[in-house]
This record gives sequence, C-alpha cells and structure tokens, in this order.
Amino acid sequence: MKKFKGFTLVEVLVIMFIITTLSTVLVVNWRKNEKRYQLQRSAQEVVQSLRKAQNMALAGKDTCDQEPSCTIPPNYGVYFGKTTLTSYVIFADKNNNGKYGGGESAEAVELIDLGTGTEFMLSADLDIVFSVPDGFILINGSPRPTEASLIIKQSGLIRNFKIIKIKKSGQITIQ
Repeated sequence: MKKFKGFTLVEVLVIMFIITTLSTVLVVNWRKNEKRYQLQRSAQEVVQSLRKAQNMALAGKDTCDQEPSCTIPPNYGVYFGKTTLTSYVIFADKNNNGKYGGGESAEAVELIDLGTGTEFMLSADLDIVFSVPDGFILINGSPRPTEASLIIKQSGLIRNFKIIKIKKSGQITIQ
C-alpha cells in the first residue's frame, strides 16, 4: 500500500477557517483604529493652526505681498464657527476687536477643512486671538476668560472625541 504525502481536505478546510477568522478580526480592528487615528490627526492639525496664528502674531507678519502701504494687523486668530462644523479660519484681525467678523474688519488668511469623518462640537462661535507682537490671548474678544475648550468628534458619534484646551498663558493641550 502506498502512502501519499500531503494534506487532507479536512486539514485544508481547518487552516482556511483559521486564516479567515484572523483576517476578519484584523480588518475590523484596523477600521476602528483608523477612525481613532483620523480624529487624533484632526486635533493635531487644529493645534498646529493655533500655533501658526500665534507665530504670525509674535513675528508681526503682514498680510500683503510687498505693498508699500501695507500695515501689520494688531491681532491674528483662529475662528471656529457654530454653523461651519467641519472647517475653521485663520484670520488677521484688522480692527482690533478680537473677533472674526468677516468683511473689512478681518481678513481670512487661510480656510482649513478638518477632513472627512470629523467635526467640531460647539455651542457658540469661538475666536482665539493672539495680539501682535506679544502673543497675548483673547478668547471671544475678551481678555477675561482664562481658558477655552474646543471639542472635536467623529461625525455622527458622541462617545469618541478629543478636547483641545487653550489657556490664556498660551498652553494648548489635547485631552
């Protein structure tokens, strides 16, 4: 009687079942972690934008391209609107009111989209403004509040979110 070397049909089916089960678990976890990473990346981009506005204020950057009559605005800031939950604006505050009013009072320097799958959770508009040249912070046009909080969440979900805290001292943290 000859003995054949190889795998039986049952052994092949068991191995295929194990590989399929492991692949399914990996794909499900990968998708879950991808959404967490996307949320963390969006929070980091917002912090970078806040730092960019702060650096523009500290450097006394002008907003015009080498025009001789150009003046340096008194403030730079970041505006988070209650109606635009997926984007925000870095702006130059030309009338020194500490708020983004659009029109001639503020000039949008850059409009930034959060990206797909993430949005802000705001109860009111939020302006974080840095004064030129010292970088002092105004929150919603007032030097009184000592800190502001900004919540970024996954679209459609409430339980998965990041909180960005901006303190009057200039400290920006993600929790």
